[in-house]
Amino acid sequence: MDKPEERDEKKSVTNRVERILTILQLLQNGQYTQEELMERYTKYSVRTFYRDLEGIREFFGDLIQHDKQGKFYLQCEGAQYPRALDLTYIEALSLYLLCHMGKKSSRTIPYMDSVMSAMVKLRSLFQELLLKNIENQADHILLECGPMASHMDNQTVFSNLLFAHEKGYGVLIIYDSIYEGKEIETLLFPYFLHFTRHAWYVVGRSGLHQEIRTFHIERIRSVEVLKNCTFILPPGWTYEQYRGNAWNMIYDGPDIEVVLRFSKLVARNVMSVRWHKTQVLHYNSDGTLDFRVIVSGTREILWWILGYGAEVEVLAPESLRLEVIEHVRRLQKIYL
Repeated sequence: MDKPEERDEKKSVTNRVERILTILQLLQNGQYTQEELMERYTKYSVRTFYRDLEGIREFFGDLIQHDKQGKFYLQCEGAQYPRALDLTYIEALSLYLLCHMGKKSSRTIPYMDSVMSAMVKLRSLFQELLLKNIENQADHILLECGPMASHMDNQTVFSNLLFAHEKGYGVLIIYDSIYEGKEIETLLFPYFLHFTRHAWYVVGRSGLHQEIRTFHIERIRSVEVLKNCTFILPPGWTYEQYRGNAWNMIYDGPDIEVVLRFSKLVARNVMSVRWHKTQVLHYNSDGTLDFRVIVSGTREILWWILGYGAEVEVLAPESLRLEVIEHVRRLQKIYL
Protein backbone atom coordinates (compact mmCIF):
# COMPACT_ATOMS: atom_id res chain seq x y z
CA MET A 1 0.00 0.00 0.00
CA ASP A 2 1.27 3.48 -0.84
CA LYS A 3 2.52 5.71 1.94
CA PRO A 4 0.49 8.92 2.54
CA GLU A 5 3.23 11.07 1.01
CA GLU A 6 3.33 8.83 -2.09
CA ARG A 7 -0.45 9.08 -2.50
CA ASP A 8 -0.22 12.87 -2.16
CA GLU A 9 2.51 13.00 -4.80
CA LYS A 10 0.47 10.89 -7.24
CA LYS A 11 -2.60 13.06 -6.65
CA SER A 12 -0.54 16.22 -7.20
CA VAL A 13 0.81 14.93 -10.52
CA THR A 14 -2.63 13.83 -11.68
CA ASN A 15 -4.15 17.21 -10.76
CA ARG A 16 -1.45 18.99 -12.71
CA VAL A 17 -2.11 16.89 -15.81
CA GLU A 18 -5.81 17.77 -15.54
CA ARG A 19 -4.98 21.49 -15.27
CA ILE A 20 -2.63 21.36 -18.25
CA LEU A 21 -5.24 19.61 -20.38
CA THR A 22 -7.77 22.28 -19.35
CA ILE A 23 -5.48 25.04 -20.65
CA LEU A 24 -4.78 23.17 -23.89
CA GLN A 25 -8.47 22.54 -24.51
CA LEU A 26 -9.26 26.24 -24.02
CA LEU A 27 -6.50 27.39 -26.36
CA GLN A 28 -7.49 24.80 -28.94
CA ASN A 29 -10.74 26.73 -29.42
CA GLY A 30 -9.39 30.29 -29.56
CA GLN A 31 -7.02 32.98 -28.30
CA TYR A 32 -7.19 34.27 -24.73
CA THR A 33 -5.46 36.90 -22.65
CA GLN A 34 -4.10 36.02 -19.24
CA GLU A 35 -7.18 37.58 -17.61
CA GLU A 36 -9.57 35.63 -19.86
CA LEU A 37 -7.79 32.37 -19.10
CA MET A 38 -7.83 33.10 -15.38
CA GLU A 39 -11.60 33.65 -15.52
CA ARG A 40 -11.87 29.99 -16.53
CA TYR A 41 -9.15 28.98 -14.09
CA THR A 42 -10.65 30.38 -10.93
CA LYS A 43 -9.85 27.38 -8.72
CA TYR A 44 -6.11 28.06 -8.96
CA SER A 45 -3.72 30.89 -8.14
CA VAL A 46 -1.85 33.07 -10.66
CA ARG A 47 1.35 31.42 -9.51
CA THR A 48 -0.06 27.95 -10.24
CA PHE A 49 -1.30 29.17 -13.62
CA TYR A 50 2.13 30.38 -14.71
CA ARG A 51 3.81 27.28 -13.32
CA ASP A 52 1.50 25.19 -15.50
CA LEU A 53 2.27 27.37 -18.53
CA GLU A 54 5.96 26.75 -17.98
CA GLY A 55 5.24 23.06 -17.60
CA ILE A 56 3.45 23.05 -20.95
CA ARG A 57 6.39 24.81 -22.63
CA GLU A 58 8.81 22.36 -21.06
CA PHE A 59 6.64 19.39 -22.02
CA PHE A 60 5.41 20.48 -25.47
CA GLY A 61 8.19 22.86 -26.52
CA ASP A 62 6.83 26.08 -28.04
CA LEU A 63 3.30 24.78 -28.44
CA ILE A 64 1.87 27.81 -26.57
CA GLN A 65 2.68 31.27 -27.94
CA HIS A 66 1.37 34.79 -27.28
CA ASP A 67 0.91 37.66 -29.71
CA LYS A 68 1.60 41.40 -29.38
CA GLN A 69 -1.76 41.90 -27.70
CA GLY A 70 -0.76 39.44 -24.99
CA LYS A 71 -3.17 36.74 -26.15
CA PHE A 72 -2.07 33.16 -25.72
CA TYR A 73 -2.68 30.73 -28.57
CA LEU A 74 -1.74 27.23 -29.74
CA GLN A 75 1.05 27.05 -32.33
CA CYS A 76 0.22 23.83 -34.18
CA GLU A 77 1.49 24.61 -37.70
CA GLY A 78 3.26 21.60 -39.10
CA ALA A 79 1.70 19.23 -36.59
CA GLN A 80 0.26 16.14 -38.19
CA TYR A 81 -2.81 14.23 -37.13
CA PRO A 82 -5.01 11.52 -38.65
CA ARG A 83 -6.96 13.36 -41.36
CA ALA A 84 -9.35 10.45 -41.84
CA LEU A 85 -10.55 10.87 -38.28
CA ASP A 86 -10.37 14.67 -38.43
CA LEU A 87 -8.49 14.72 -35.13
CA THR A 88 -6.93 17.94 -33.88
CA TYR A 89 -3.32 17.92 -32.72
CA ILE A 90 -4.34 18.01 -29.05
CA GLU A 91 -6.88 15.22 -29.55
CA ALA A 92 -4.18 13.05 -31.11
CA LEU A 93 -1.81 13.83 -28.22
CA SER A 94 -4.50 13.02 -25.67
CA LEU A 95 -5.30 9.72 -27.37
CA TYR A 96 -1.66 8.71 -27.35
CA LEU A 97 -1.29 9.65 -23.69
CA LEU A 98 -4.34 7.52 -22.80
CA CYS A 99 -3.04 4.62 -24.90
CA HIS A 100 0.31 4.80 -23.15
CA MET A 101 -1.37 4.75 -19.75
CA GLY A 102 -3.62 1.94 -20.92
CA LYS A 103 -0.53 -0.09 -21.78
CA LYS A 104 0.47 -0.02 -18.11
CA SER A 105 -3.03 -1.10 -17.15
CA SER A 106 -3.26 -4.04 -19.54
CA ARG A 107 -2.91 -6.45 -16.61
CA THR A 108 -6.10 -5.08 -15.08
CA ILE A 109 -8.12 -4.39 -18.24
CA PRO A 110 -8.32 -7.50 -20.44
CA TYR A 111 -8.40 -7.50 -24.24
CA MET A 112 -6.28 -4.37 -24.76
CA ASP A 113 -4.74 -5.55 -28.04
CA SER A 114 -6.55 -2.84 -30.02
CA VAL A 115 -5.18 -0.15 -27.71
CA MET A 116 -1.66 -1.43 -28.30
CA SER A 117 -2.06 -1.34 -32.10
CA ALA A 118 -3.55 2.18 -31.94
CA MET A 119 -0.57 3.28 -29.85
CA VAL A 120 1.87 2.03 -32.49
CA LYS A 121 0.04 4.00 -35.21
CA LEU A 122 -0.12 7.17 -33.12
CA ARG A 123 3.63 7.01 -32.42
CA SER A 124 4.32 7.85 -36.06
CA LEU A 125 2.58 11.23 -35.71
CA PHE A 126 4.95 12.81 -33.21
CA GLN A 127 8.59 13.86 -33.06
CA GLU A 128 10.82 11.67 -30.90
CA LEU A 129 11.51 14.36 -28.26
CA LEU A 130 7.80 15.07 -27.81
CA LEU A 131 7.14 11.33 -27.67
CA LYS A 132 9.72 10.95 -24.90
CA ASN A 133 8.05 13.72 -22.87
CA ILE A 134 4.59 12.19 -23.29
CA GLU A 135 5.76 8.76 -22.18
CA ASN A 136 7.61 10.23 -19.21
CA GLN A 137 4.44 12.05 -18.13
CA ALA A 138 2.35 8.89 -18.53
CA ASP A 139 4.76 7.03 -16.24
CA HIS A 140 3.47 9.23 -13.42
CA ILE A 141 -0.21 8.45 -13.97
CA LEU A 142 -1.96 5.26 -12.92
CA LEU A 143 -5.18 3.83 -14.34
CA GLU A 144 -6.33 1.23 -11.85
CA CYS A 145 -9.46 -0.78 -12.53
CA GLY A 146 -9.16 -3.49 -9.92
CA PRO A 147 -7.91 -7.06 -10.09
CA MET A 148 -8.37 -9.15 -13.20
CA ALA A 149 -10.57 -12.17 -13.25
CA SER A 150 -8.54 -15.36 -12.88
CA HIS A 151 -9.74 -16.86 -16.20
CA MET A 152 -8.52 -14.57 -18.96
CA ASP A 153 -8.23 -16.62 -22.18
CA ASN A 154 -11.51 -15.55 -23.80
CA GLN A 155 -10.01 -13.29 -26.49
CA THR A 156 -11.87 -15.18 -29.25
CA VAL A 157 -15.15 -14.94 -27.34
CA PHE A 158 -14.62 -11.22 -26.78
CA SER A 159 -13.72 -10.57 -30.43
CA ASN A 160 -16.73 -12.53 -31.69
CA LEU A 161 -19.09 -10.60 -29.41
CA LEU A 162 -17.65 -7.29 -30.63
CA PHE A 163 -18.05 -8.38 -34.24
CA ALA A 164 -21.63 -9.61 -33.72
CA HIS A 165 -22.57 -6.41 -31.88
CA GLU A 166 -21.15 -4.25 -34.68
CA LYS A 167 -22.89 -6.20 -37.46
CA GLY A 168 -26.15 -6.84 -35.63
CA TYR A 169 -25.77 -10.62 -35.65
CA GLY A 170 -27.17 -12.98 -33.05
CA VAL A 171 -24.82 -15.38 -31.26
CA LEU A 172 -25.32 -18.82 -29.78
CA ILE A 173 -23.46 -19.00 -26.49
CA ILE A 174 -22.72 -21.72 -23.95
CA TYR A 175 -22.61 -20.04 -20.53
CA ASP A 176 -21.51 -21.28 -17.13
CA SER A 177 -24.42 -19.90 -15.13
CA ILE A 178 -23.99 -19.48 -11.40
CA TYR A 179 -27.69 -18.68 -11.04
CA GLU A 180 -28.81 -21.88 -12.79
CA GLY A 181 -25.94 -23.91 -11.35
CA LYS A 182 -25.01 -25.43 -14.71
CA GLU A 183 -23.92 -24.63 -18.26
CA ILE A 184 -26.74 -23.27 -20.40
CA GLU A 185 -27.13 -22.62 -24.12
CA THR A 186 -28.98 -19.56 -25.33
CA LEU A 187 -29.44 -17.37 -28.38
CA LEU A 188 -28.18 -13.91 -27.47
CA PHE A 189 -28.62 -10.58 -29.22
CA PRO A 190 -25.61 -8.56 -27.93
CA TYR A 191 -26.93 -5.05 -27.31
CA PHE A 192 -24.08 -3.61 -25.23
CA LEU A 193 -20.62 -4.46 -23.84
CA HIS A 194 -19.52 -2.99 -20.54
CA PHE A 195 -16.27 -3.10 -18.53
CA THR A 196 -16.69 -2.41 -14.83
CA ARG A 197 -14.60 -2.96 -11.71
CA HIS A 198 -12.61 -5.97 -12.88
CA ALA A 199 -14.44 -7.68 -15.75
CA TRP A 200 -16.29 -7.38 -19.06
CA TYR A 201 -20.02 -8.02 -19.39
CA VAL A 202 -22.35 -8.30 -22.38
CA VAL A 203 -25.97 -7.15 -22.11
CA GLY A 204 -28.59 -8.42 -24.53
CA ARG A 205 -31.79 -10.32 -25.10
CA SER A 206 -31.54 -13.98 -24.17
CA GLY A 207 -33.78 -16.39 -26.08
CA LEU A 208 -33.72 -18.89 -23.23
CA HIS A 209 -34.90 -16.36 -20.67
CA GLN A 210 -37.08 -14.28 -23.04
CA GLU A 211 -35.75 -11.06 -21.54
CA ILE A 212 -32.69 -8.82 -21.47
CA ARG A 213 -29.94 -10.34 -19.34
CA THR A 214 -26.35 -9.53 -18.34
CA PHE A 215 -23.64 -12.14 -18.94
CA HIS A 216 -20.12 -12.21 -17.49
CA ILE A 217 -17.88 -12.67 -20.54
CA GLU A 218 -15.33 -14.80 -18.66
CA ARG A 219 -18.06 -17.38 -17.99
CA ILE A 220 -19.01 -17.68 -21.67
CA ARG A 221 -17.49 -20.95 -22.78
CA SER A 222 -18.12 -20.57 -26.52
CA VAL A 223 -19.68 -18.19 -29.04
CA GLU A 224 -21.05 -19.04 -32.48
CA VAL A 225 -21.82 -16.01 -34.63
CA LEU A 226 -25.09 -16.51 -36.55
CA LYS A 227 -24.82 -14.35 -39.66
CA ASN A 228 -28.26 -15.44 -40.86
CA CYS A 229 -29.85 -14.28 -37.56
CA THR A 230 -29.87 -10.50 -37.30
CA PHE A 231 -31.33 -8.07 -34.79
CA ILE A 232 -31.92 -4.37 -34.25
CA LEU A 233 -32.13 -2.58 -30.93
CA PRO A 234 -35.69 -2.10 -29.65
CA PRO A 235 -36.96 1.43 -30.44
CA GLY A 236 -35.81 3.84 -27.76
CA TRP A 237 -33.68 1.27 -25.93
CA THR A 238 -30.53 2.60 -24.28
CA TYR A 239 -28.16 0.96 -21.87
CA GLU A 240 -28.46 3.81 -19.37
CA GLN A 241 -32.24 3.48 -19.38
CA TYR A 242 -32.00 -0.28 -18.90
CA ARG A 243 -29.44 0.13 -16.13
CA GLY A 244 -31.60 2.67 -14.32
CA ASN A 245 -30.19 3.69 -10.95
CA ALA A 246 -28.33 0.44 -10.39
CA TRP A 247 -25.47 0.90 -7.96
CA ASN A 248 -23.07 -0.63 -10.45
CA MET A 249 -24.73 -2.39 -13.37
CA ILE A 250 -27.40 -4.83 -12.14
CA TYR A 251 -30.97 -3.51 -11.94
CA ASP A 252 -32.60 -5.77 -9.35
CA GLY A 253 -35.53 -3.85 -7.90
CA PRO A 254 -37.49 -0.60 -7.72
CA ASP A 255 -35.76 2.66 -6.85
CA ILE A 256 -35.17 3.07 -3.13
CA GLU A 257 -33.33 5.67 -1.06
CA VAL A 258 -30.35 4.38 0.92
CA VAL A 259 -29.02 6.50 3.79
CA LEU A 260 -25.61 5.71 5.28
CA ARG A 261 -23.49 7.33 7.98
CA PHE A 262 -19.73 6.99 7.60
CA SER A 263 -17.37 7.40 10.52
CA LYS A 264 -14.88 10.23 10.83
CA LEU A 265 -12.08 7.82 9.89
CA VAL A 266 -13.33 7.25 6.32
CA ALA A 267 -15.63 10.24 5.74
CA ARG A 268 -13.15 12.32 3.76
CA ASN A 269 -12.18 9.40 1.55
CA VAL A 270 -15.83 8.68 0.75
CA MET A 271 -16.43 12.36 0.00
CA SER A 272 -13.58 12.47 -2.52
CA VAL A 273 -15.23 10.01 -4.94
CA ARG A 274 -18.33 10.34 -7.10
CA TRP A 275 -19.77 6.91 -6.36
CA HIS A 276 -23.18 7.33 -7.99
CA LYS A 277 -25.02 9.88 -10.12
CA THR A 278 -27.74 10.39 -7.46
CA GLN A 279 -25.55 10.72 -4.36
CA VAL A 280 -26.08 13.59 -1.92
CA LEU A 281 -23.52 14.19 0.84
CA HIS A 282 -23.77 16.02 4.15
CA TYR A 283 -20.66 16.53 6.26
CA ASN A 284 -21.61 16.60 9.94
CA SER A 285 -20.02 18.77 12.64
CA ASP A 286 -18.64 15.69 14.44
CA GLY A 287 -16.70 14.67 11.33
CA THR A 288 -19.07 11.92 10.21
CA LEU A 289 -20.64 11.89 6.75
CA ASP A 290 -24.27 11.24 5.82
CA PHE A 291 -24.49 9.64 2.38
CA ARG A 292 -27.81 9.49 0.50
CA VAL A 293 -28.31 7.69 -2.79
CA ILE A 294 -31.21 6.32 -4.83
CA VAL A 295 -30.53 2.85 -6.22
CA SER A 296 -32.50 0.32 -8.24
CA GLY A 297 -32.31 -2.53 -5.77
CA THR A 298 -29.88 -2.99 -2.88
CA ARG A 299 -28.04 -6.21 -3.75
CA GLU A 300 -24.98 -4.53 -5.26
CA ILE A 301 -24.68 -1.68 -2.78
CA LEU A 302 -24.89 -4.16 0.11
CA TRP A 303 -21.48 -5.61 -0.74
CA TRP A 304 -19.98 -2.13 -1.00
CA ILE A 305 -21.35 -1.27 2.45
CA LEU A 306 -20.00 -4.47 3.99
CA GLY A 307 -16.56 -3.57 2.66
CA TYR A 308 -16.43 -0.62 5.08
CA GLY A 309 -17.10 -2.86 8.08
CA ALA A 310 -17.69 -0.98 11.33
CA GLU A 311 -16.96 2.40 9.70
CA VAL A 312 -20.46 2.73 8.24
CA GLU A 313 -24.01 2.40 9.60
CA VAL A 314 -27.12 1.86 7.49
CA LEU A 315 -29.78 4.35 8.60
CA ALA A 316 -32.32 3.45 5.90
CA PRO A 317 -34.06 1.49 4.56
CA GLU A 318 -34.82 -0.87 7.41
CA SER A 319 -34.75 -3.89 5.07
CA LEU A 320 -31.12 -3.15 4.12
CA ARG A 321 -30.21 -2.56 7.76
CA LEU A 322 -31.61 -5.98 8.63
CA GLU A 323 -29.56 -7.60 5.84
CA VAL A 324 -26.38 -6.11 7.29
CA ILE A 325 -27.37 -7.34 10.77
CA GLU A 326 -27.83 -10.84 9.37
CA HIS A 327 -24.34 -10.75 7.86
CA VAL A 328 -22.93 -9.62 11.21
CA ARG A 329 -24.62 -12.55 12.95
CA ARG A 330 -23.15 -14.99 10.45
CA LEU A 331 -19.71 -13.46 10.98
CA GLN A 332 -20.11 -13.89 14.72
CA LYS A 333 -20.78 -17.60 14.24
CA ILE A 334 -17.53 -17.90 12.30
CA TYR A 335 -15.23 -15.85 14.52
CA LEU A 336 -16.74 -16.06 18.02
